[in-house]
Amino acid sequence: MAQHDVEPTRLEYTGQGAPQSLQRRVKDYVDIAIRHKWLILSAAIISVGIAGSYAWFKKDLYRSNTVILVEQQTIPEKYVQSVVGNVASRVSTITQQVLSRTNLVKVIEEFELFKNLIKDEGYEPAIEGMRGNIRVETKGSRNIEAFTISFAHVEPATSMKVTSKLASQYIEENLKLREQFVEGASDFLEMELRTSREELEAKERLLSEFRLRYMGELPSQLEANLSTLDRLQAERTSNHESINTLNNRLMLVQQALHEYETSGAISADARVELEGGRPQPVRTPVDPQVALLQSLERDLMRLSVEYKDPYPDVILLKHQIDKLRAELADKYEVPKEEVTDPQTIQIFDPYLKGLLRDQNDLKFQIAALHDRQQLILATMDKIQGRVDRTAVREQELLSLDRDYSNMQGNYQDLLGKRLNARISENLEKRQKGERFRILDPANLPTTPEGPNRVMIIVMGLLVGCAVGYGAAFGIEQWNPTFRRSEEAEVSLGFPILATIPSFQIAYGKASKGLLVGPVPVNGDALEDPDRESTGSRFASKMYRGGGKGPSGVSGDFSLVCQWRPNSIVAEQFRVAATRLVLMSEDRANTIVLTTSAMKGEGKTSSVVNLGYTLARDLEKQTLVIGCDFKSPRIHEAMAMPAVPGLADYLEGDVALDDCIHRMEEFPLWVLPAGAVESHGMSLSKLPQIATLLESLRPRFDYILLDAPPILPLADMNVLAGMADILILVVRAGVTPQEIVVKAMDMLRPTVPARILLTDASTKGMPYFMAQVYGSPYATGERV
Repeated sequence: MAQHDVEPTRLEYTGQGAPQSLQRRVKDYVDIAIRHKWLILSAAIISVGIAGSYAWFKKDLYRSNTVILVEQQTIPEKYVQSVVGNVASRVSTITQQVLSRTNLVKVIEEFELFKNLIKDEGYEPAIEGMRGNIRVETKGSRNIEAFTISFAHVEPATSMKVTSKLASQYIEENLKLREQFVEGASDFLEMELRTSREELEAKERLLSEFRLRYMGELPSQLEANLSTLDRLQAERTSNHESINTLNNRLMLVQQALHEYETSGAISADARVELEGGRPQPVRTPVDPQVALLQSLERDLMRLSVEYKDPYPDVILLKHQIDKLRAELADKYEVPKEEVTDPQTIQIFDPYLKGLLRDQNDLKFQIAALHDRQQLILATMDKIQGRVDRTAVREQELLSLDRDYSNMQGNYQDLLGKRLNARISENLEKRQKGERFRILDPANLPTTPEGPNRVMIIVMGLLVGCAVGYGAAFGIEQWNPTFRRSEEAEVSLGFPILATIPSFQIAYGKASKGLLVGPVPVNGDALEDPDRESTGSRFASKMYRGGGKGPSGVSGDFSLVCQWRPNSIVAEQFRVAATRLVLMSEDRANTIVLTTSAMKGEGKTSSVVNLGYTLARDLEKQTLVIGCDFKSPRIHEAMAMPAVPGLADYLEGDVALDDCIHRMEEFPLWVLPAGAVESHGMSLSKLPQIATLLESLRPRFDYILLDAPPILPLADMNVLAGMADILILVVRAGVTPQEIVVKAMDMLRPTVPARILLTDASTKGMPYFMAQVYGSPYATGERV
């Protein structure tokens, strides 16, 4: 069919602010509790019953108490510091020891506790029960001044004995613990002191070795090194001046020696400079033979230049020279060979000998000064290196000194602590330290402590309500359904045609006036005080066949617009019919297809009431056709014969007009499904319905098709294309949202679609509709 209407824009319901959203959320939670009240009530009753049984059979417990006083040490702590620690940690440690499995087993065996429980289940449940019955409570704002030990048991005497035993264990464990603290502290401090002493001595040796290794480079020697550098620099300068002076004198001596060797005399100026202006001493005369030898040697040298060795004069001069040398050798008692050496000849001249001695002395002095200069330079370089490395040595020495100071401080601190530990140990030995003393011995209880049976029952009630509500909430979340019209609009994307309340609201609590009898006239509700039925009966038969209709034909009370025309249910059907007319006002004849996602959502009841309202209240020529061949119920809902019907017409057994039945004087006709059992309706026959509808369209203003559900059957995929408007019936609080969404995704309607929310409770209705539920108008009773 062609689409004639423009699909209206879907509205999003986002609320009107946080307070309204919170209010709606609270109302949702309350609605869950109301919808599942029997589940919650059942869980509460069961829980209260269990709690009551437990409280009834639970034996009375008698609790014995003892108070232990914490006596502080007699000597003030400013004189002697205790090494035992604070009371709170010690009490906690003792509590763990007393409540240990080993200790509790000894106590259980000593007093023969929990015999039956140990015999049946072993020691573990007995130990847990023992721990649960023991209670330790401390007293004191900042420091623990006292603490209470109590034990609960079914026998008062046993409770007192066990409490006394526990108190004595606390005192004994406290003495052991304090002794262990003191001895452990002394031993530990002694060991730490020994280790600290060894580390301190090792650091002292390292510091001493460092000072010896870097002697001269230490920061304390920097000033001495700088003074030495200044002194060596002055000595170097003085040495340099002395070397220059001696070099000048050496040059004069060498000059005089050269002149004397050349000419046998020196000039007067050279003599004055050599002698420094002093009178020259008397010169010792030279030996004539030495002078003659020197003269002959000079002559030989001259002749050797001019003549060869065989020349007679040369030979004669050589012979004279040899003879003269021999005489000089005998005279001065030296070997003859040495007479030929010029140095040896010089010793025969005292003046020349003095010049040579002066030359040698000056050279020696100059060499000595040069050696001293080199030594001074090497020493200065060495000291300068020490000065340069002083900064590095200073940092290393600071690190060593710092470590040594820290170790020394730690050692002194350990010495003080060891002394304090020894004093504390003496304090404990003399019973002057902190100790536990029983202030109030364990009493014999006379009044039972519990159990608090009222509280147990109250807790059982609370737990039952919580469990019941949790189960209800889980059910709601596990399989969510549509409760309000806006929920269906937002999830499915189609506008709401109307929200139909539960039919039980229309029939009231006692359903007075509804009876089996003649058909009502002019739409008035049937009233007979002799016959009535409960509202629960109608609620259970809203969507199922059963009972006898007003005309005596097999039917039910689904046609609420006929039985309760003035009820709020009938009013909502009038709203749906009016909106349907407004949707199709530009169309002369309209085919409306009504379906649902699954069976049991009130589809057939909605079709018959909507058709009845169109015919009676809006005076529209209306035809209701039963197209649900798997579950035909149109004839039951409208109290019409089941045959002949649509199936009979499609088989060709009956004429069309014979299959259409009119209801009373209203313009309402019904075409039931017919004998579907004898005439099988296959999918191949469904296209014939389209031809039938085209032939019927001019005769009626509205043709309402009661189609099968979408999901189980394939008929809807064929019938959906024959309608102008699609109405999807959704039963509030029953049909899962996932099923409805899946059905619409499969159908994908191409015509305008609307949602009809049925069986809505008062919580799912708008407030202006819910306000009239308590009025006579809600049930259609006369005011």
